[in-house]
Amino acid sequence: TNIEGKFALPTPGTGTFYLTITKPGFTYAQRKAIVTTTRDIAVEAVYLTPLDSKVTTITPSGGTATNSTGTVELVFPQNAVSANINVTATQYKKSRDLPGPLPDQSFFTYAVDFEPDGTNFNKPVTLKVLNQLGFAPGTPIPIGFYNKNKMMWEPAGMGIVMADGNWAEFQITHFSPYDCNLPAVPADKAAAPAVVEPRASETNQVKHEKDPGEARIGVKSGSVSIDYTLPS
Repeated sequence: TNIEGKFALPTPGTGTFYLTITKPGFTYAQRKAIVTTTRDIAVEAVYLTPLDSKVTTITPSGGTATNSTGTVELVFPQNAVSANINVTATQYKKSRDLPGPLPDQSFFTYAVDFEPDGTNFNKPVTLKVLNQLGFAPGTPIPIGFYNKNKMMWEPAGMGIVMADGNWAEFQITHFSPYDCNLPAVPADKAAAPAVVEPRASETNQVKHEKDPGEARIGVKSGSVSIDYTLPS
């Protein structure tokens, strides 16, 4: 580290470099740096989350694993795994804690890291996340997982808020960090214990009609663009 406590790494020259940041007992993060010779470059800040304290041993007979707060539940059918595994489920609290940035069209809602990372299942495993944001029963939920090799989020199918409204439920086939991109704000916002950011398609641009041009403000990116009609 340097005198400010920041990690400073030398590079062999101009190029694109990929960083994986790990610490025993914590989640991991990845960043990409595009470097030009003789110039310093800083990547986005990294925040690692301590792994959940609860460890559940799952055998080929199947079983249920939960996190320490009971907000995440994994149901393993018989023969989903071929040997015993020790499972932890760590729920991310903020989007900054994720291993990599979400796609522009996605907003942080529910996300979970699982260990052992990279474990593949013989049969789909049911993942249930407590519906703390109060989304309506029957709400469809797009699911994404973080691909560590590609350093990007990829689609992983759809889930749904169960009929009792208590859980959002999905099927997963392997362990990776998963993000649940719930598509709507709860109708009863007052009853929701947290604020959900609206989707980019609804809020990414705020338009102001002005003479002689039109201004567009990117709420998420902070960019401003103005259109003017030039005289003929």
